[in-house]
Amino acid sequence: MKQISANYSMKAGDNDLDTIATAYAKIIQEEIDNEIMIKMMKMNGWYVVTIARFIDMKHPIEIEEWCNFTIGESKKIWSNFGTTYLFKEKEHAEWFSLRWL
Repeated sequence: MKQISANYSMKAGDNDLDTIATAYAKIIQEEIDNEIMIKMMKMNGWYVVTIARFIDMKHPIEIEEWCNFTIGESKKIWSNFGTTYLFKEKEHAEWFSLRWL
């Protein structure tokens, strides 16, 4: 089983346990949805490349700009879920790996 971690910052007046539970439930649901989408895309022949972690706050922006410029802006040929990137074409996954890993 995969361990899921979540960050939630409380605002003034957010001492209600239901509010906190709802926030965490939403975060966990998004993680589950992402995992399902990744599995479905893999089953449909997409290639997966996972980055261990982003170096800084600019890193994911630089990667997205590179993907848009190099591969194309269409999410029909590449997509990402956090640090997991998926590519419709094998050569795009290879280019990405050579550039970012």
